[in-house]
Amino acid sequence: MLEVLYINYMKYLSSSEVAKIMGCNESTIRRWADKGKITCKKTVGGNRFFTVKDVRNCMKNSKSSQKSLSLNIKGNSLKKILGFINDSNFDKLKNIVVDEGIKSNDAVVSEIINSIYMRGDEVHNIFDNLIIPSILVVEKLLNQKKITHIEESVMRLLLTRNVENLCTNMPNGSFNGKNALCINFEDNLPDIGVVMSEAVFRHNGFNVFNTGSLSKLGDIKTTIEKYNIDSILFYLCNMQCCNSVLSKNLPKTSARVIELCNFANSHNLKIYFGGEGLDLLNLDKSLITNTFLSFDDLRKQII
Repeated sequence: MLEVLYINYMKYLSSSEVAKIMGCNESTIRRWADKGKITCKKTVGGNRFFTVKDVRNCMKNSKSSQKSLSLNIKGNSLKKILGFINDSNFDKLKNIVVDEGIKSNDAVVSEIINSIYMRGDEVHNIFDNLIIPSILVVEKLLNQKKITHIEESVMRLLLTRNVENLCTNMPNGSFNGKNALCINFEDNLPDIGVVMSEAVFRHNGFNVFNTGSLSKLGDIKTTIEKYNIDSILFYLCNMQCCNSVLSKNLPKTSARVIELCNFANSHNLKIYFGGEGLDLLNLDKSLITNTFLSFDDLRKQII
């Protein structure tokens, strides 16, 4: 069994887990927390809990912690992974994420994603260079019938959980005063595209409301007015898992997008539509303010 420090099992890390990650004593982490060198949440009983972002910021700001990130990785295979991470070899990492992900090896996949993030990579780069390429490989394997739909679903859900954890505690002290509403289509079971979009918004200062499956228009209107929503985002891929682009569902999806875009435009909201699924819809693209295929494109549009 691979021995790793599974740092993403919960949303928050304990002082001892952070100490292992940063290669120091637990007492040092407690002292840093008390001095504000590393931010944390503190319970009434005095226990400290940290997010991955808290650790990342501390490592970026502390000269004493600028050593190579190891995360207590052990074993030859994981040492090789660490080498790929330090070399930014996303092609090799992508294949490992796929191989381990379809086997539901959450520990290794989580190690890779969090190691890259705490090394300093921005979330949009992680999505464009690792998550999306991994999903494309899995889609290809599924089309070639080399894996089952269950293995594909396991992999996608595993990636979604890890991406969701990159949204934790964001925005964190850098709120730009803007609120975004992210919506998934009702026929779509996977929502990883929407979750990645949410993470990009959050890491660029937005407060985000992620509805999950598409809500009724009346509910959306209430949310927009109540929480002063500035932007609305949809994401639609064109893969097998995306039921909204099946031929039988395309008319309904197109009609729903037109309805929501007309509503958003009447309320002067910015509309962001991601993914290649947009090209399959029968609608006037001028209804949509901004489109994106990469998450770097989304980042550039919202900053």
